Amino acid sequence: MKIEATQVFVNDSIKRLGIRVEHAADAVRFADRKEVLTVDGESVHYFLRAAPVSKNGSHLLVYGKLANETLHMNRALRVYPDIHPRFSELRPSEVLEAVCQRFGRLLTVGDEKTRFILSKTMKFQIPPGNRPDDPLGSIIECHDGAMRDVSIEMLVRRKKEGDSFIVSVALAYCLDVGAYEAWARSHSKV
Repeated sequence: MKIEATQVFVNDSIKRLGIRVEHAADAVRFADRKEVLTVDGESVHYFLRAAPVSKNGSHLLVYGKLANETLHMNRALRVYPDIHPRFSELRPSEVLEAVCQRFGRLLTVGDEKTRFILSKTMKFQIPPGNRPDDPLGSIIECHDGAMRDVSIEMLVRRKKEGDSFIVSVALAYCLDVGAYEAWARSHSKV
């Protein structure tokens, strides 16, 4: 399998978080834990690997989509066991959820408020005045404070069905990058 970094990966994981492509690719190739979740034909592959040489329990969490025998890495995050008391038992998507529960901003999806959405299909009425091809911003919104210093992920498909949208969310979250980075930096001092 070939592994490539998406532009989102370059902007967020490399430029912002300092994660090297070769480290993320190694986390994919030599993952300690792997998982694939699919909703409405949209599959997201998750990988978690302990850092080969680490004094602080560092792990690399990587996720992306597979297309034509190539894994397109969307993001990578450094994570540490103190993110969840049962860290060693968690699947990679559950580790990502723990990060989002701790450092995520609220998302509003229809009438629901949450910090993390994984593999969920929902039906919404098309809001009055909206065309069926309007952006998903009228359905999924990230809020909860100032919108600077956040990283938003929305792996979403939508289709029109009568006067409704069927929205399939493979993954959605809005991460407070500043808070996440401060937590990650605190571990580098160990």
